[in-house]
Amino acid sequence: MSNTEPSLNVIIDHLVPTEIPADSGIFELSTLMSLEMGLNHIALTVWQKEEPLRGKNNTRMRAVHHGTDPRETRLLESQFHWFGVSLCNYVSLVGFLASLHSGAVGREDLQNTRGRKRIASACKAYVNRVPEIRDVLIWRNIIAGHFTIADSRNDDLDMVPLHPISFVAHRYHVRQWDSGKSAPGARRSEFPMWSITEVYERLAPRYWPSFRWPEGEHNTRRRLPSRKILK
Repeated sequence: MSNTEPSLNVIIDHLVPTEIPADSGIFELSTLMSLEMGLNHIALTVWQKEEPLRGKNNTRMRAVHHGTDPRETRLLESQFHWFGVSLCNYVSLVGFLASLHSGAVGREDLQNTRGRKRIASACKAYVNRVPEIRDVLIWRNIIAGHFTIADSRNDDLDMVPLHPISFVAHRYHVRQWDSGKSAPGARRSEFPMWSITEVYERLAPRYWPSFRWPEGEHNTRRRLPSRKILK
């Protein structure tokens, strides 16, 4: 009998079935596990904050500051930052492993500039094929990756570092400031509104198919309807 045990395979994308040997990316898979734990923790924390408001919410947008502990508001703003950056890193790292598995890139590409550019291109192509994070990616590139007002690059638009949090359609969303409320001297761009819990829920079938929200007074382990795009 051979002493060699068969390699354990790990599915890293369930919608575009991608299964890789666990020993082909031990450090990357370990990082994905850590990011998954953090993303799950943030999503559940925000879900629990939303839960008591679901029964009394109407369709109108409400600023979170109204009747909310200011410390909770500050924490929510940070949670959107942590979630957005970590999620984009998670998807990009899945793209790296998927590209390795398909043969589009190799680890030897890490050793030279041309190869690293090939890896970056492959990862970007994968990220662009994950429509669930489109709005988060825009937000991450403009705001969370670096504060453009302090570190403007090329065609970056100067923007306020943080954006308001509102509760609408059963969820907290980060959104663009109303007209005229930007930082002095700042230029503004169109900014998509997105929700931590909605994005996490939409990504679950792809990355975490066993995930379900906990039962609560205003939900019964079912998904909430996605909000309509608000102009």
